Amino acid sequence: MINSWYAILLSCAVFGFAGFQFMLIRTGLWSAAPYEAAGLTVTLVLPPVVTALVAFRIGLRRVRRIFAARPDSEHEQVMIRILLVSLNLAYVLVLILAVGPPDIFVGSVLILPPGFAGTWLLLILLMLHPAPSVPRRVLGNMLDMAMVSAFLYVGGAMAAPWYLIYLWVTFGNGFRYGTRFLEVSAVLGAATFALVIHVTPVWRDIPYIAYGLLVALVVLPAYVVRLIRQLTEAKAQAEAANRAKGRFLATVSHELRTPLTAIIGMGDMMMNTRLDADQREMAATVNTSARQLLSLITDVLDFSQLEEAKLAIDQVPFDLHRVVCDTRLMLRGQARMKRLALRLVIDADVPRRIVGDDRRLQQALTNLLANAVKFTERGAVTLSVRVVQQGVLEFRVTDTGIGIAPQHLDRIFDRFTQAEDDINRRYGGTGLGLAISRQLVELMGGAIGVSSELHRGSEFWITLPCRPAKPGSDPAAPPAAVTPLLVTAGAESRLATLGPGLNSALGRHAEIADPVEADTVLADIFRDSEGTTPVLLIPVEALDDPSTGIAAWLQAGNGVERSIAILMGSSAAEAAGRCREWLSELVLTCPMEADRVASALAAARGLAGLAAGASAPGAEPVAAAQRRRILVAEDNAINRRVIEKILQRAGHDPIFAADGDEALDLLDRMSFDIVLMDMNMPAISGLDVARMYRFTHTDHPHLPIVALTAEATEQARRQCADAGMDAFLTKPVDPKALFATIDRLVGGQPAEPGTLRPEPASDERHPESPLPEAPDLADSGTNAGTNEPSIDVAALDKLRSVDDDPSFIAQIADEFLHDAEDLLIELEHAWACGDLYAFKDHAHSLRSSASYVGASRMVRLLLYCRDVSRETLAEEGYRRVREIQAEFARVRTALRELA
Repeated sequence: MINSWYAILLSCAVFGFAGFQFMLIRTGLWSAAPYEAAGLTVTLVLPPVVTALVAFRIGLRRVRRIFAARPDSEHEQVMIRILLVSLNLAYVLVLILAVGPPDIFVGSVLILPPGFAGTWLLLILLMLHPAPSVPRRVLGNMLDMAMVSAFLYVGGAMAAPWYLIYLWVTFGNGFRYGTRFLEVSAVLGAATFALVIHVTPVWRDIPYIAYGLLVALVVLPAYVVRLIRQLTEAKAQAEAANRAKGRFLATVSHELRTPLTAIIGMGDMMMNTRLDADQREMAATVNTSARQLLSLITDVLDFSQLEEAKLAIDQVPFDLHRVVCDTRLMLRGQARMKRLALRLVIDADVPRRIVGDDRRLQQALTNLLANAVKFTERGAVTLSVRVVQQGVLEFRVTDTGIGIAPQHLDRIFDRFTQAEDDINRRYGGTGLGLAISRQLVELMGGAIGVSSELHRGSEFWITLPCRPAKPGSDPAAPPAAVTPLLVTAGAESRLATLGPGLNSALGRHAEIADPVEADTVLADIFRDSEGTTPVLLIPVEALDDPSTGIAAWLQAGNGVERSIAILMGSSAAEAAGRCREWLSELVLTCPMEADRVASALAAARGLAGLAAGASAPGAEPVAAAQRRRILVAEDNAINRRVIEKILQRAGHDPIFAADGDEALDLLDRMSFDIVLMDMNMPAISGLDVARMYRFTHTDHPHLPIVALTAEATEQARRQCADAGMDAFLTKPVDPKALFATIDRLVGGQPAEPGTLRPEPASDERHPESPLPEAPDLADSGTNAGTNEPSIDVAALDKLRSVDDDPSFIAQIADEFLHDAEDLLIELEHAWACGDLYAFKDHAHSLRSSASYVGASRMVRLLLYCRDVSRETLAEEGYRRVREIQAEFARVRTALRELA
């Protein structure tokens, strides 16, 4: 946009000079009055030249940034003013060419150069002093009205069309700057036009028309003022509603994250206990679903962000096989309840690790798969993945459900839309899932579509651009043990052509010649090789020959449902149709080539582990070369202690700062690999620390800074990005996400040990945790009479999962009780002194500590303090402080019993 204005300004300057010279030459003024003509020419030419010099002196890029970042559009008004003066000149030139030099000419010669000069000088002022300026706006308005009035005066009837400029200028000022400027502009316009009527014979000769137009300059702006005020009020109401919606969504998401974090924590602990295969699968399903639900609760904000085009798409390495397996695993229970097969078909050419936004991709796929399962009563739902061309993946979700009528296909991705009115009554739903999927896919640069046949089923597809992740960018899940079983029935000659290459690719394997032998081999594997997954390698020829019985066996054989199938000589698109009736729900496809079969078998090993939920989340100790020195800036002692355990168990070297001043001091004296920064610390906040560090260390290598905050909102994310932070993690911090972020942001070698003056050891070096932040739902009515316990036992269980030492919980409890007693004294003192800011700070610190030990009722009481006003503090502060003190007494008793 700015570049277009540059071109327009340059054109106006050139046209102004050329057009004015044409006027002077055409009428002979250069020869009749050369000095006057030269003076007018200088007046016309000098301001654009000075403007260009000023712009180059400031720097065109800087001018572009200044104009692009303006809170208003005054620069556009100035440029439009220059364009209007050029149009005035063009109007006079047309009259000269059409009717010869008219009476308007002499006056125009005198008006145009000063008008040009004034407009260009206003642009110079705007570049030199870009801050919004009321005097400059009024001066520009006066210049507009003066030029129009002067032109109407000298032009008479020929200039009458320019009366409309009065209204244009008046309305423009109103819409750009508000109703006050519209009123000022209307007064100036009416006053100057009244003067034109009084001194111009042409206008005096038509008094009814003239004064009617004068009234219009008053009445029309008055009406527009009313419209603008109504529009402003409506906009303010809409913004207030959006803010209320944002607060509500953030509140609900915080409240729901609390119990979900306990579910995830207990699921992690359960995965580390002795479980049989069925129990492990059920625990993995619960764990995966809980994590996905936690992600979806965070995504509650996505709908409003999508509406405002503010949703950010990440570009990080991730395991594509894990994403599709987790998506299938999450919906597998629903499919089994309906006796549906939920099948996954992956082409061996699909890269396992790609760069993109795994969370958004999983959300889109989940919506499609959930819809397919919901609307399918019998048969199967299949998710297939294949490479359609270099750098483009295709995901297809095929079902045998109710289908969609052709007339409804065009609007199936619209918001709040379902194919037929009775669908909602029969199946439920909001009609938002497909709409959100479409927006997510389009944000990721892909496309989405559907084909369907009523009563026969539907097929949704997604194509996404992708690029493989760099090797070692993020380790994949460990492969599981598998036993390759090569089906030879009906394909002996084809397999013979592969020769030793296939045997080398498969390694130790068994061969199956008929269904009877297959049943026997599978039974032996399940009996003798616990934890091993059979992988059936099936040539497509074995399916094409009905006499082999292999196709029928895959639909009814014993143990097939617990196997992974590799269909050799087929594509994913073809296999999705072939395996629709198979019992095996994990299918890979590859060409009949030894090296491609080897790749497919390696993928099968990974899928075997993922499908069974074999990889439990947690922090494995890192190698010495990967250990990082990490600065953790966190004002809460309990948070510091828990984060210390998380990082130390992973082998990292955490160093802690209790406030922003200490963090800045450590950053000046030591070298770190990465910084974990609490967003809200007293005195110097994490945002201010990041800004100061970035400003004072511009000549240093880039140091990654990760924000830690409970505010899971786009506004908080933008604030952190504006402060120069590199990543944003919400509390409760998930260890897996934390370590993935560290691995992604920290490249190269660990930081070299810095020179640090010896300091006495501090007992304050303890950190933050993957536990629930305070539920962000103010409920000041909570009291001792409720049945809710003072301590949430699940929160304490989550703490126990961080450290196996039984004394850890006792230490955390003692530290909380000691700190809380001090903070309660400070809180009461702040209330007595009427110190609102200290009251809020102490309440925030106490709330953070209370939330991590599971004191949920106390947290809700403290939430009242977050938005309290000075007047409310004076009126209700005493009662609130007493309620908090009484609840703390109950928390202390409960903690001493439980810890």
